[in-house]
Amino acid sequence: MKQPFFSIVIPTKDRPELLRNAILSVLLQDSDDYELIVSDNFSDERTKKVVDEFQDNHYLTYIRTDKELNMPDHWEFATKIAKGKYVLVLTNRSFLRQGALQDIYDSISGSKQDVKVCFWNHGHYDEKNKILFGEKEQVGTKFLKSTYLIRKFIQTLDADLLPKPCYGCYNREFAQNIRQKIGRLYLSVNPDYTSALLFLAYSDSIMYLPRTLFFLQGDRVGNTFEHYMRSFDASDI
Repeated sequence: MKQPFFSIVIPTKDRPELLRNAILSVLLQDSDDYELIVSDNFSDERTKKVVDEFQDNHYLTYIRTDKELNMPDHWEFATKIAKGKYVLVLTNRSFLRQGALQDIYDSISGSKQDVKVCFWNHGHYDEKNKILFGEKEQVGTKFLKSTYLIRKFIQTLDADLLPKPCYGCYNREFAQNIRQKIGRLYLSVNPDYTSALLFLAYSDSIMYLPRTLFFLQGDRVGNTFEHYMRSFDASDI
């Protein structure tokens, strides 16, 4: 079997409606060079029912833990079975923008540099108001020094400066090398932050795509939207 370029891993726990959106956002992409892994963290039967809606799709693999795991252990469990060249963690609170996979593939495969990690911008979807916001549309790619990103993060504590796997993707062999050195990729307490810091510690530079390639969804997004609208300045139009 040919190795897929992407392994898209969706770790999920009792969020069936959000999970459906996340799965559909992958299956409706215009690229087919991927495998999709839905990892069920000992959810109730609603999660399996959503996955069963797509049971005839050969891209999708469903796995389930035999007990409830904490978040770092679940991400470690889910991503270690990935076979793709690059692993993309898509939480069930997010969904891919149409055309995102092809954009990421073109950016990585067209690069003259070795891409160990790639990350991008995210927006928000407010379901109540049916609005996407936070979109950025810059073209091209940038390579940012890991030392620069660490320094800027220390100065600002801006989490968007970190190449978190749920905001990007990473080379699977690169991640395996990290696991061989320290035992695992996802550490306590926040697996997205700790893995991002490991990426920065073990690589000289990170590919950055300055555009919105996925959106966050769910209850907390509504609060984000209200804050966004209150702070909006009409002079920005």
